[in-house]
Amino acid sequence: MILRYKPSNKWLDYINAQIHDLWLNVDDIRFDANTHRLIVPLSKKPDQPPEKSLVISETTNLTILDTENIGWYDVHSITIPEPEGRLHLKGNIPLDIFIDTGLTSTVTLLLTSEIV
Repeated sequence: MILRYKPSNKWLDYINAQIHDLWLNVDDIRFDANTHRLIVPLSKKPDQPPEKSLVISETTNLTILDTENIGWYDVHSITIPEPEGRLHLKGNIPLDIFIDTGLTSTVTLLLTSEIV
């Protein structure tokens, strides 16, 4: 199953319910500057294969603030702070990922580990 959303506050509750307390490994985050595509694999527990992935189109810049340097983090939420066109993926352990996107960007939550 694939769920696609335009970044807006309408989809935040649903996406956050799907990703809250899943785990990501900072080293597994893939950003392709040529295709402007960001892929964040998500697992139920650390050191397990991903079961879901966030795929964000039109990503223009990625900033990862990883002060703890522990690799695996449980996901707290994804929000749209000001300014428009920037997403904030936040971990429960201090981790902040800022994703700059185009205004027509889409966020896709893949409910399988397959990347399309």
